[in-house]
Amino acid sequence: MRTHRIEDFLGGWVIGNFTPSILHSEEIEVGVKFMPAGSREDMHYQLTATEITIVTSGHCSLGQVELRSGDIAVIEPMEAAEFLAIEDTVLVVVKNPSLPSDKVVGSPI
Repeated sequence: MRTHRIEDFLGGWVIGNFTPSILHSEEIEVGVKFMPAGSREDMHYQLTATEITIVTSGHCSLGQVELRSGDIAVIEPMEAAEFLAIEDTVLVVVKNPSLPSDKVVGSPI
């Protein structure tokens, strides 16, 4: 058995086509994100990847939609959203495929 600490990985991303990673994969990225109340991520979208965000605890908004523990959002390629943690929130984020340079800040034209 190997053990790790989430803070040893960049932004909570633990599986994917990047270093460091627990499991290298070109097919999928997995991250666990601890987002304190008030934290934000600017409007962004993926060129190719589909992003699935699972709220494991807390309350947040993703785009114009409010999400709470147990909610799952599926964001398709070229669909832009911004993030706001309304209260302390924990997310599991899955992207397919793993393309670390696929994220674009802003809105698609």
